[in-house]
Amino acid sequence: MEIRFGALSPPLEKQVNKQGYTLGDKVEFFDKVSEAYITLRLGGFLTDSQADSICKKIARRMSKSCRRLEKESENL
Repeated sequence: MEIRFGALSPPLEKQVNKQGYTLGDKVEFFDKVSEAYITLRLGGFLTDSQADSICKKIARRMSKSCRRLEKESENL
């Protein structure tokens, strides 16, 4: 799963939806985590290696929380 973090990146739910997944009830949590990461990164509080490590950790947690989207045809 590919996720981009950044002030100009699409919302996380939209990114995972394009890949056939949803964050479900964890959307708000990961939006807050992403905002915190961006704030710390842009504020100069994180080194490059810290930022890379945090991104990987967030992505791992997100991938564990993601659920496959149901296809519309399955709902009929």
